[in-house]
Amino acid sequence: MKKLVSLVLALLLCLSCVSALAAEAWTVTCPWAPSGVAAMVNQKAAALSTTYSNDYVIVANAEKGDTATINSWLTKYTEADPQMCFIGEGMFGITAILDPERMNFTYDDFEYVENLYSSIFVMSARKELGITSIDALKAYLEAGNQIMVGTNGATGSEAFLAAALIGAMGYGEQFYLIPYESAAEAAQAVARGEVDVAVSHQSQILETWQQGGVDVFAAFDGEAIAQGPFAGVEGVGQYGYPYFRNRCFVMARKGTDAAKAAELKELPADVFALSIPQIMPVMSALVFSVLIGLVVALIVTGIMRGKLKTVRPKYVASDYVRPGSMNVRVRRDLYLYRTVSRRPKPKSSGSGGSSGSRRSGGGGSF
Repeated sequence: MKKLVSLVLALLLCLSCVSALAAEAWTVTCPWAPSGVAAMVNQKAAALSTTYSNDYVIVANAEKGDTATINSWLTKYTEADPQMCFIGEGMFGITAILDPERMNFTYDDFEYVENLYSSIFVMSARKELGITSIDALKAYLEAGNQIMVGTNGATGSEAFLAAALIGAMGYGEQFYLIPYESAAEAAQAVARGEVDVAVSHQSQILETWQQGGVDVFAAFDGEAIAQGPFAGVEGVGQYGYPYFRNRCFVMARKGTDAAKAAELKELPADVFALSIPQIMPVMSALVFSVLIGLVVALIVTGIMRGKLKTVRPKYVASDYVRPGSMNVRVRRDLYLYRTVSRRPKPKSSGSGGSSGSRRSGGGGSF
């Protein structure tokens, strides 16, 4: 059984090595939080890449930092390196205008590969405000209330959409932007009451909404959300307010080999152009695969452990002797060493010695 298990494991290892050698690995770097939507989609794309291509393997990487990550990426890699990265439409369309000092790159530094995904941002409000519709938001502003909006950063897509909506309503002076390090943090901030409303991906506010902590009342699209848990949430475009969908592009360095870039572009749309609801089944499958691996490992180690002899400490020398293995015929004691201690016999001091131990009344010294 042990030999069979070892043979199977060796065979699986060989197959993995052959597959890895046959395909060229391309790393795709996500410049946002590893827990965000883009990073999860990147992981799914990596998991599916071998299904749709025998020539390329996608390796997912996430380094939080937004434009700083892309600046660093451009200095580390050249067109000869098998590297790609994500670029959000907000970098070229918003950050480049509002905060150009943060960007050490332009669109001309990249070779477009594919649109990774397209998603719809939503706006949520803390429950206490009672804002359950776009009209309710406008009424809240008409009453003279100031509004604090939590977003991912100060110059990203979420901040731009929030400012455009409230500005188009005519209440830009009552708008206060509270930037956070990620859209997920902004989504949680509205539930904690730190801000009045927040703009985030649907997946980032879903759990809080299901627990009744917030009201999701607006979608940044031309129509109401058609499907999913937020189906029916009205789109700001229905009221004539500005909007755009969040898009994320897969880009390579400018100058990447044209033939190779063309092959990368030909990877089926199922790998790159992913819808958000597809993410969770793949993540569940990854967890399931890990669990299967753990079960197999436990079985193998259990078999090996069963073949080990139990070893326990012995406290008496005779316990180490197997019964019947020894027949003692002669016993004798051998003294290997002898130790002799000598000390002089004390001499008797006689009666005169009493003067040293007796006290006299004459004031002798002690």
